[in-house]
Amino acid sequence: MLKFLADAKQETEAYLMKTLEIHTRQLFTLNVEEFKRYRRAEENVLRRHRHYIRWQTATGELERMGKDPFETEVDVFAYVRGYYRLASARLTDTVALILHSDMIPTIEKRLTADLHLERELGVFPSGNGEIYDTLMSEDEATARMREKVRADVKKFERALESISQLEARSGLYGRNGEPDSDHNIA
Repeated sequence: MLKFLADAKQETEAYLMKTLEIHTRQLFTLNVEEFKRYRRAEENVLRRHRHYIRWQTATGELERMGKDPFETEVDVFAYVRGYYRLASARLTDTVALILHSDMIPTIEKRLTADLHLERELGVFPSGNGEIYDTLMSEDEATARMREKVRADVKKFERALESISQLEARSGLYGRNGEPDSDHNIA
């Protein structure tokens, strides 16, 4: 079972690494609207920060600030940051989808439909009686304990039988097991 799980883990890790490689190879999205939304959000954050820094530098005189000399760079940063926010959200969803909708069902299928455990245990396809006896046998300590309990039960049953016989001989109980009225103990 440990080997089976290690193999499943290795296969899933390889699949996830391939997914990461695909997502980091080049910029690509068909979800243009979501990308524009992320880009605008990042641009707003960057422009607000740039405005604050420039305002501090110009000591509060808006007229002296003029056009931001780094406007092009802010646009590029907003584009890149917006894309990578979209890509990271997509990658996160993809990884969760792979684990939930691929890895777990694949493990379940292999364990049940492919009879993996049965094959590894040697039960299937040959299935001779010896393997069942081996799989179902108990260890030596359990067998000894079971035999000891069985012997104790027999001793207890014999003791109960002896007690019943003694009670019957002593006359405390009649033939039908009812207490004898002549020998009530007060």
